[in-house]
Amino acid sequence: MTMLEAVGHISFALGAVSYWVRDEIWLRSLLILSFATGLIYNAMPPVGPLWLVLFWLAVYVCINVYRITTKLAETRKVRLNEEESEMRDTVFPEFTPVKFAKLMRIGTWKNVPAGATLTTQGQPVSEVSVIQSGHLTVEIDGRNIHTMKDGEIVGEMSFIGGNPATATVRTIAPTRYVAWQQPALRALLARNPAMSSAMRSVFSVELTRKLIESDQQRVAGRA
Repeated sequence: MTMLEAVGHISFALGAVSYWVRDEIWLRSLLILSFATGLIYNAMPPVGPLWLVLFWLAVYVCINVYRITTKLAETRKVRLNEEESEMRDTVFPEFTPVKFAKLMRIGTWKNVPAGATLTTQGQPVSEVSVIQSGHLTVEIDGRNIHTMKDGEIVGEMSFIGGNPATATVRTIAPTRYVAWQQPALRALLARNPAMSSAMRSVFSVELTRKLIESDQQRVAGRA
């Protein structure tokens, strides 16, 4: 393999690796490296420079440099407070700071005393909520099946399926949480496919956790 062929392979390999990267900055950086090595490869073939290819590779490099620059400038403008940063790190790790800031703009922080009801079994659910601090009981047919804690989500199954609440969720201690009205959240996710994908990942993790806990409780009940 000649040195020039190696450069060509590197160019395509970097492009292939970029498809496995989720972070936009890293993805575009890998594409820039791929296009840059492609410039070298197409500038030195035995037949002479391939100017058409060189022109468009240079255009692609410029586009991605511009997008990285604007993305970094946008990110620097985002300021999350301590509560928001903690929630993003623990519950919404798939969200970039910019996307999470957009999500928080349509959310409402709420403080409720013990005894407040967030959902009622069999009734429509108007919000999706994430618990910041507090304790809540989850009841089905009047039976306590679970105690919710910080970082857990309320109403995601109703949001996904459009069905009434499968359980009654009630606070058993003063609780602070952030809530999103379902119509507003649906509209935001419909406008932002990347956010919609990230939210599906968040809900998937939450539903998996709840299924595991449900299985563990079922096994413990048989013991």
